[in-house]
Amino acid sequence: MTSLLLLLLLVLLVGVPAFAYLKKPAALGLASLLPPLLFQLGNWMYLGYLDPFWPIALVVSGAIALVAAMAVGQLVGRFAHQR
Repeated sequence: MTSLLLLLLLVLLVGVPAFAYLKKPAALGLASLLPPLLFQLGNWMYLGYLDPFWPIALVVSGAIALVAAMAVGQLVGRFAHQR
C-alpha cells in the first residue's frame, strides 16, 4: 500500500508541471513513464540490486501511472485554464 501511495505521489509531482508546461500527449507520456522509472531507480538504490521481476513491475506500475496521469491531466487542465 505504501509503494502505491509513493507511486501516486510521484505521478502527482511529475504530472502537474508536465501538464502545465507541455502539450497533452508529451505530458501524458512523461507523467506516466517517468514515475515508474524513478520508483524502480529508488528501489535499486535502497536494495542495492534490481528486483528480478522489475520488467513486470515496470509494466504494471506504468499502467497504474497512466490512469493516474490521465486524472492529474484532467485536473490540471481544468484549473490551468481558469487563470
